[in-house]
Amino acid sequence: MCPTSLPPAAPPRKPVLFFANTDWYLHNFRSELLEETARIFECRPVAFVPNGDYVNTLKARGLKVCLARLDQRGINPFKDLLLLLQCLWVFFRESPQLVHLFTIKCVLYGGVAARLLRIPRVCAITGLGHLFISNSWKNRLIRSGIKPLFRFALGGKNARVVFQNTEDRDAYVQLGLVQLRHTELIRGSGVNLNLFKSLPPARNPVPVFLYVGRLLGEKGVHDLLEAADLLHKKRFEFELRLAGDVYPGNPSSLSHDELLMHQRKPYLRFLGHVANIQAEIARCEVVVLPSYREGTPKSLLEAAACSRAILCSDIAGNQGVVLPDVNGYYFPPGEVELMAEAMEMMIASPETIARYASNSRAVVERDFSTHIVVGKTLLAYIGLLGQNHPAAPCVQAFNHFDEV
Repeated sequence: MCPTSLPPAAPPRKPVLFFANTDWYLHNFRSELLEETARIFECRPVAFVPNGDYVNTLKARGLKVCLARLDQRGINPFKDLLLLLQCLWVFFRESPQLVHLFTIKCVLYGGVAARLLRIPRVCAITGLGHLFISNSWKNRLIRSGIKPLFRFALGGKNARVVFQNTEDRDAYVQLGLVQLRHTELIRGSGVNLNLFKSLPPARNPVPVFLYVGRLLGEKGVHDLLEAADLLHKKRFEFELRLAGDVYPGNPSSLSHDELLMHQRKPYLRFLGHVANIQAEIARCEVVVLPSYREGTPKSLLEAAACSRAILCSDIAGNQGVVLPDVNGYYFPPGEVELMAEAMEMMIASPETIARYASNSRAVVERDFSTHIVVGKTLLAYIGLLGQNHPAAPCVQAFNHFDEV
């Protein structure tokens, strides 16, 4: 019989270990997965993350936290070697029954350590990242040297590599980094439909567009700011709000000087990191994401759950979340003028905004709820651990439960 409450403080079973590049990521994107893993696997999960503002929150939720010495500012061979050695030590000491690794650096070094220790691992590829998107000579050189390490980290029969869209999966297969038979397709981290409710229209005096994400070139931020400038020159009335921070560890990030320059423009508002993103979604008419590459963007899932119209680039990660002329509109990535035209169309047609908004929530209810995503992830765990695992019946029951 499946347990109905969180496990005792000293559970009998080995933990499941989650390795992520920020504590915020586990708190914000994987809360339900952490909770259901603890309940169904009757264990105390381990969060292996750098020290941050959400460490105490994770501890308060019953997780054991191990602090990772992870440097997010590019590649430093000495620091990365120390991270690999720390992964080996922490994995050996905690002796998890399975590790779940998120983002490229955690997948790379955590995957190598787990394979050396013969620990089953789920490697979550949440996008290609700057290393694989940018074709600068430096990145090409690094890629050529790091490919064998990736093949080792993602290889072997004890690994499942989870992709959020077919484009990323096919790219990794074509690069020879992973075999197709070791991959799973799970569309994002899902959206909690009990937390993100359908919201009434914002009714602002002028249309408000909201961007949610890091202020990076590969997210299309530079293009979005240029499109906003074009609209302003044509004397359209609107406001563009950007919820996200600069990211000094990424060379495509908006710089602090650029941020100061743009902040002077009356139609732009930079919000920085926003803890309660639902409150900002409530204040906008349209959520816009001009990214060049995405896994399955959480920002669009949350916008759709809150009944908002969406404008986004026509890339694999956005497809399915946005249905053209149903709950949103696509424009080609990098095409600033076409993005501006799409925004202009929204400004000129409140009826279109209202129609898209009314259709949005049904899209995520059908395919992208947290319950669906967590269920598929737990099945991936059992696929590695075997159908004889004590948690297997509970995982099957979870996946046959129809979420209300």
